Amino acid sequence: MTPQLEEAKAMLRLADRDIAALTVLCNSAEIHLSIICFHAQQAIEKCFKTALFCHFIEFRRTHDLQRLADLLSERGVQAPLSIPVLFCCGMTTLRSKWKT
Repeated sequence: MTPQLEEAKAMLRLADRDIAALTVLCNSAEIHLSIICFHAQQAIEKCFKTALFCHFIEFRRTHDLQRLADLLSERGVQAPLSIPVLFCCGMTTLRSKWKT
């Protein structure tokens, strides 16, 4: 396995951890919204980086989701969802949690 694919595998494992944390945190009324958003952002970032590694696309260290999505797009790789769609879907879900 190439080093890039090893990195992709490791990054996906880390994303899975963030998703698991996010699932638990979303079900807890005591957790502040900013903590939930942090883990959501981290999971998305790691998924984008996994795709970049899988397609052998070099990138600088960044936490900018839009930049990561743009790098994929520039190389003809379709991100599953655009950043605005991810944001709107996430905020709708989070708002429903905080209404109660």
